[in-house]
Amino acid sequence: MTQKKKIRSVLARAAALALAALFAAVPAVAAPGNIVFLGDSITQGGRYLAGPVPSYRYQLFKNFVDNGADFSPMGTTRGAAGGANVAALTPPYRGKFFENVSESAASARSYQFSGHAGEKRFRSDPGTALPPENRGPVTLKLGLPNPFVEDAAARENSFYDGVVLKKYAGDTYASLYGNEKADTLCVLIGINDLFDARETDAEIVAHIRGIVEAFQAHNPAVRVHVFETLPTGAFNGTGTHGKNNRASFNRLLRETAKSWSRGRSRVSCEDVSAGFCAEDGSMVDTARGAHPNAQGELVVAGNIARALGVGQRTAGLPRRAAEALPKKFFRVPAVGRAGPRTLAVRVKTSGTGGADALLRIVCGNGGNAVGELLVGEKGVYWEREENLLYGVKPDMAGKNLFAGEGGEWIRVVWKPDGETRGGFYVWLGSQLVGEALAGESAAQPEAPFLVSPSGKSGVPAGGATVLDVRFDDAKAWAPENERGAR
Repeated sequence: MTQKKKIRSVLARAAALALAALFAAVPAVAAPGNIVFLGDSITQGGRYLAGPVPSYRYQLFKNFVDNGADFSPMGTTRGAAGGANVAALTPPYRGKFFENVSESAASARSYQFSGHAGEKRFRSDPGTALPPENRGPVTLKLGLPNPFVEDAAARENSFYDGVVLKKYAGDTYASLYGNEKADTLCVLIGINDLFDARETDAEIVAHIRGIVEAFQAHNPAVRVHVFETLPTGAFNGTGTHGKNNRASFNRLLRETAKSWSRGRSRVSCEDVSAGFCAEDGSMVDTARGAHPNAQGELVVAGNIARALGVGQRTAGLPRRAAEALPKKFFRVPAVGRAGPRTLAVRVKTSGTGGADALLRIVCGNGGNAVGELLVGEKGVYWEREENLLYGVKPDMAGKNLFAGEGGEWIRVVWKPDGETRGGFYVWLGSQLVGEALAGESAAQPEAPFLVSPSGKSGVPAGGATVLDVRFDDAKAWAPENERGAR
């Protein structure tokens, strides 16, 4: 080999290694593939006391789109509970259409999906499956025999609706999808079982295990995520039914699910309630206290995305690490300017123990769209401390969002209408917690963003320390994605 060829060979290998290192540095994005969301009204969506909501699935769909994740929803339920029209709440996102498909039914109990014996303690199956003839256990929908029916022939097509034996006449996965099988199963069920208080925690967990085993029988390589039940409002009786309280149920579910993996099918149990404050009613409907409102769905979807490893939201913006933003100072914009801009602030609080806001970020677009972001140890708020974007649950005494040694980055971006809706976007770390927010003030700030002690809580300056400030007055950037799939 000549000297020139050797040099070219060395350079080629070096380039290949550099390219490999570059791709290795990019966080892996999981591919959910054919994905089933199984649950009750929280999963199905519908018109509840806080108004119509499409469920967390629509926000999670945006996570999939932003990260280019390969996915296709599966299930026998079409649309929201009660035929509620949520089309206006689920517009196309970045050119992709939301397919409102799931395996869910409002008011559902876990035993209605797993199947059950003809005993009086079991209620009739809910009529909210869409279409209604799709009421029935997942075993029959997956083409499997129903183990709770004694007669061998009837076991192939029958189930107990309460104590009445019925024939299943609805859709099956084979009729809808042919030979396609679920690659990923997400289960969020049990809150209605707890509300009934008719069964022990162990009995409810056994029903959920039956659901998981049915999907494992259908696809021995299915990846299963079982989610703990979400917090409910303090005014909801679910959390106070003695042996059936949510905390003890979740502990048992988490511990029991550790043994459910088998063969190529991995099962994990995750808490997807971080930042979702329900005990004080901040992110749930106003009376039942169980259904996430629109903000709650955004937060829960981000947590589920983390569990699935699909990455966090970009809102269609390019990503850039806070440390790589070009400026560390504020520049007064020209009057009337309304270009995109980015502010990243790394905050640490001293641990006052209070719930009030310590830091105030006035958010402007250089024009008249001015809003306020309030930052405290217990939460991040928009405009007022009643408008919680992300918070520490009230029962978690001593917890502090910003007490870590390195602090936490908050990013605020203003962008005009375009591929995604215009407005203010707020990220906590890499997770989107505020989407297309509008300002309420008509006053124009002296600069695009202003950061100062809140002055509203009586906490002296220094309760919150700004460790770093980065700013780009010309371009809107989403944060870097989380590292690796989970």
